[in-house]
Amino acid sequence: MTVERILKERSINELVHFTTSIGLLGILSTESLLPRSHLAAEQALEYILKYNAPYRSDPGWLRYINLSITKINQVFFEHSGRLHRDSGVFWAILAIDPKVMCHDGVYFTTTNNIYPACRRGEGSQALERLFSPKVLGRYSKEIIRPTGLPDNLTTCPQAEVLYPGRLSTQFVRYIYVRCDADRNAVNAQIAALGVGPYEIIVAPEQFTNPVGATA
Repeated sequence: MTVERILKERSINELVHFTTSIGLLGILSTESLLPRSHLAAEQALEYILKYNAPYRSDPGWLRYINLSITKINQVFFEHSGRLHRDSGVFWAILAIDPKVMCHDGVYFTTTNNIYPACRRGEGSQALERLFSPKVLGRYSKEIIRPTGLPDNLTTCPQAEVLYPGRLSTQFVRYIYVRCDADRNAVNAQIAALGVGPYEIIVAPEQFTNPVGATA
């Protein structure tokens, strides 16, 4: 079975990547999602760069962009929210064409890539492992796939798709925000930069855990 076939059979319609409004400004200005290893060298981001985490525990993977299938990693999102609590930013989620998972060099991880129990690999077999009846998560805790969990959700909600290098915003289908005020702010960014068009969707449910998903 191919990656493309898995996407079709599981009705995987999008990858998602959350970012602050400041991070979104950087993405729109460079028209790219960039891995952490590229950010500091990008001149356009010199005055707005602020990481969602002060450091990364998987330094061998800094050349990859961390994406999630269908729903964002709620654990990391809440951690990032605490980090930016007093910064005045709002959050956005980029919805990305899942066909980028068919590109060369993409890795699939069964849980958060920083956890020792994580299994990672390339190709369709590695992708299918993300939907196994049981995977190991943090501290090698067993995560059992909940009964009734939709086919397009991974067994561990912290599972990742690691995309190598720069990812063009031509693959961005939508930008999700929580409210009309955030949509207006994103549209103002787009207009000021003269980029796009991008479809902005108010969808607060995209920022919460699906029913039955645990980590």
